[in-house]
Amino acid sequence: TYTISIKATSDKYEITALNGSLKVNKKSVAVDWVGINTSYTYDSTDRTGAITASYKSVIDGSVITATITFGKKSTVFLTAGEYSVTATPADGNYTLTNAVQTVTMKKADYESASHKNVTGVYDPNTTLKSYKLNTNYFWTYENNVPNCVDKNYSAYYNADPENYNNFYFDIIVELKK
Repeated sequence: TYTISIKATSDKYEITALNGSLKVNKKSVAVDWVGINTSYTYDSTDRTGAITASYKSVIDGSVITATITFGKKSTVFLTAGEYSVTATPADGNYTLTNAVQTVTMKKADYESASHKNVTGVYDPNTTLKSYKLNTNYFWTYENNVPNCVDKNYSAYYNADPENYNNFYFDIIVELKK
């Protein structure tokens, strides 16, 4: 806001000076985002270095780089989840119209997993939970009781549940009577 004062003299007119004010509002401009997509699939790559935001000066058309901040975690874009990316003007003369972008880092899928067969002796009181699997392997229905007829039982593998979807497959359970 600026104060305006007028000072004038005239021998032909009576002049009354009134002080006033002039308020200059910030100009709204759109951010030009580069290197940003709304969705990625996890691959352990930090994508923050490739993202830039800028806008054009309304005075001379020059490109001004905006400051970028990333929401959610300190190790941004290194884990699956939703992130906000915010551009802030480099000076106080502008308001940025599309300053916040939401980016989703989707969990990745494992390509394959396998486990050796499981063996044991049939017991109607023993559930799959009793048959231990290797690290990061889990029974899908651990409370099911395996039998001597059905051999395939659903299991899944996941060594990094924060960033990967479970990989489901069957494990053969061979039981003797």
